[in-house]
Amino acid sequence: MAQPSQVVVKRARRQDLAEILEFLSATRPAQPVTEEELLEQLLTWGVFLVRTAQLRGIVRWQAANLVGVMRGFWVWPRQQQRYTGGALLAAVEQAAYDLFCEGLVILVEPDTPASTLGLFAAHGYEPQSADDLNRYWRDAVREVLTPTDQLWIKRIRKRVTFDDVR
Repeated sequence: MAQPSQVVVKRARRQDLAEILEFLSATRPAQPVTEEELLEQLLTWGVFLVRTAQLRGIVRWQAANLVGVMRGFWVWPRQQQRYTGGALLAAVEQAAYDLFCEGLVILVEPDTPASTLGLFAAHGYEPQSADDLNRYWRDAVREVLTPTDQLWIKRIRKRVTFDDVR
């Protein structure tokens, strides 16, 4: 099993496309992604990759209205999820914090494995409805929400003030 010191998280670049496509094809064959679709995702979302000796996971994310939104969280193999998935979540949380986000929302697909939901819960995320979000977060989330998404929320700071941005 991968140890935390062996896990590296980085932002995806266009030159990572072939490796990402190979990873997704091998680990999610029932949900194929084309190179064009992946390139569009890279251009409209920030994408983080996690690797040990090879690519182990991916997540897309963006920030708006003081909230970060993640979609497409995928780590494989699941036995390494505790380390690789935890490192991936931590990287997005730090990026969101650096952009003065108050919280993060993970848009979770209905077929997400229970082990992944357990990982989210272990890192402080809780299921919540879009109606329970404040109006700014709700507006940001609704732009990318699909009817089947479940929301998992984590607050990463109390409230952004002018002192935070000085």
